[in-house]
Amino acid sequence: MPKFIVNSKLEHNGQAYSADSEIELSKKAAEALLELNVISALSGPKEFTQEQILEAMAELDLENKDLFTADDVPTTKALEDILGGNITAEQRNSAWEEFTKE
Repeated sequence: MPKFIVNSKLEHNGQAYSADSEIELSKKAAEALLELNVISALSGPKEFTQEQILEAMAELDLENKDLFTADDVPTTKALEDILGGNITAEQRNSAWEEFTKE
């Protein structure tokens, strides 16, 4: 999940966060907080581990064909929407190979 900077006091899932602390949130959970300027995205590109990409794959709706390419692999955009950052097709393909082994 992407990390964000807390701009003002925040309580999330029973945990208190002070201003200038970091918080990890899914892109969906962060949307409203970003709009209210309660949090800000960390600057700079983020490198995602294969484990993080695998976790994002587990969140995909496998029945939603709009999230997959013609080759039946997730689109990088679908994964980036969950992760909140960019990944390459190579990262996606490597993780997908591992994901489909399970």
